[in-house]
Amino acid sequence: MTEINTDKREGILAKIRALMAKTPENGCTEEEAKAAAAMVDRLLEKYEIDLDEVALRKQEFAEHEVANGWLHPVGMAASSIATFTDCKCWIKNGKQIVYLGFSVDAEIAEYLTLLFKRSIDREGAAFTLFNRDYEEAKKRERTEMVRSFGIGMAERLAERLRELKSKRDFTMKAAGNALVVLKHPLVAQEMARRGIHLGAGVAGQRARNGAAYAAGHAAAAHVSINAGVASRASRQQGAIR
Repeated sequence: MTEINTDKREGILAKIRALMAKTPENGCTEEEAKAAAAMVDRLLEKYEIDLDEVALRKQEFAEHEVANGWLHPVGMAASSIATFTDCKCWIKNGKQIVYLGFSVDAEIAEYLTLLFKRSIDREGAAFTLFNRDYEEAKKRERTEMVRSFGIGMAERLAERLRELKSKRDFTMKAAGNALVVLKHPLVAQEMARRGIHLGAGVAGQRARNGAAYAAGHAAAAHVSINAGVASRASRQQGAIR
């Protein structure tokens, strides 16, 4: 591998990180954030095309935390986000979601979590507008409706990621790409090196309002999980050197 390829990958990663910072919380509009997400996908495709086993083994590991993520319905999607990004995840102090994996993978896991969290909040707010059932409900019932909506949306987003992950892994295997297979033991070794041992999973939240849950499940279709993140492997068959 040449130094040029190394510099190229580092340059792409720098662009990816800059684009992931383009969020409404940082002053961007939703449309700007969506455009940035689409560009992240295209750059990730370029990054993986130039990634080989030697470069993979030189990748740094990182932990990324999402503050209070477990207290939000998005926590229901955390395990699927971790699987999708080839990371491991756990709950810290009953609040934070922690992802560990190769640096760029952990960053993408955090990015997807915040993207989903923002989408759930936005769609949840829309759900309550001009909703007669919500308007007529008592305060406690309203809280449960919003929570159930969020859980339904998070669980459907998790399902979509699992579907996309299954298709992507199949395509990469068919293309003869062994990098994903290599990632898992390397991440496991890093977990052991850090003395991190995961126990039984923590029970998640439960929806109590069926209608709101169904509405959230349907609203997950409004979230664009771009083709670049989901299926870039299908467009690079034979390209990984």
